[in-house]
Amino acid sequence: MHFKHSTAMMDLLRKAQADEGTPEGKIKTLVQNIETRWNSCLDMMQAFLNLANKVAPFKAATEQISGEQYVTVSLVILIALISNQIQKLNMETEDGKRAKEAFVRISNKRFQSYHQNKILVKSSFLDPRFKKMYLAPMMVKEAVFEINNENTMSAQERRISEVDSSKDLGDFMSCHNSSIAKELDDQNMESKELKLYFSFPQAAWESNPIEVWKGHKATMPGLYRLAMRYLITPGSSVPSERLASAIKWVVCDARSRMTA
Repeated sequence: MHFKHSTAMMDLLRKAQADEGTPEGKIKTLVQNIETRWNSCLDMMQAFLNLANKVAPFKAATEQISGEQYVTVSLVILIALISNQIQKLNMETEDGKRAKEAFVRISNKRFQSYHQNKILVKSSFLDPRFKKMYLAPMMVKEAVFEINNENTMSAQERRISEVDSSKDLGDFMSCHNSSIAKELDDQNMESKELKLYFSFPQAAWESNPIEVWKGHKATMPGLYRLAMRYLITPGSSVPSERLASAIKWVVCDARSRMTA
């Protein structure tokens, strides 16, 4: 802020870089932090400290999770592991080491609750790119249990709907036996679907999870329905924030009426 508001200080900053041999076209200026703009604080730190290779993982993660045209909810668990990547950085200066410790401490505090969020865990599990790769064994066990329960409840609702919509309810015995047989078939299918899902190789990072599941809709109908339920969830509030910002272009403070 001081350099932005002081022409004299900005001239001194340019002169200091020129004295170090920086050519005119390569002289850098400071980036100002703007509270309403994502990553502006990181951009400011990069410009000021020249630590782009140290804080780049945070910026890349923020940009990746802010997308609207692809699945993002399953990325949250993966991004929550970013502190592990920061831990591996080798900082040479004391300031760098303190910055690293601060990044790790803040990341662990911020992301700790994500691993207890059932929606995020099941979304990551149902993403054919990840499955159980970034989940702890206990998380995988709980996800399988939850998904089995939801799949069973969904199958029961469909069976009740089929019985209610049946045109011939005169033979209650046959209807009852048919429901029992259908229930056993559904239970076997639910178990087979999970085994089939684990047997398939993981999809490539560039693939679209929605399109991958559409290709398996016939063989894994139960898991397909659950995947469509969870994977469409936005991974962040960025899309809604963008929409709110776009509204200001339609209904702005400068307009006195909508027809202006």
